[in-house]
Amino acid sequence: MKTLKFIILTLTAGILIYFILQTFVEDEMANEPFYCSIIEVEGGYGYHIYVENRLLIQQESVPSYKGNIPFSSADDAKKVADLVINKICKGLNPKITLEELNELDIVTLGD
Repeated sequence: MKTLKFIILTLTAGILIYFILQTFVEDEMANEPFYCSIIEVEGGYGYHIYVENRLLIQQESVPSYKGNIPFSSADDAKKVADLVINKICKGLNPKITLEELNELDIVTLGD
């Protein structure tokens, strides 16, 4: 019986800690001035990056690729948009290189 009480108490504490941390993370993200939205474009996906609710970047194709090749998935567009936001927040040039695309396993419809 003590084991069952211990398991229930541990699970309850774990769930409580999870929800407290989720709330903290969501509050922190709400304070970030940058966010992205994934957009559908002809033949695939792209992204918009906003700063304080103003459009900063409209990317309708995979950066660093020749031509206008869209992202093949919304997930790939999100990964690159998140990398761009991360670079901007660190004060770095937001340009994306082919090496970074390879590291993120970005696949295009042109591949």
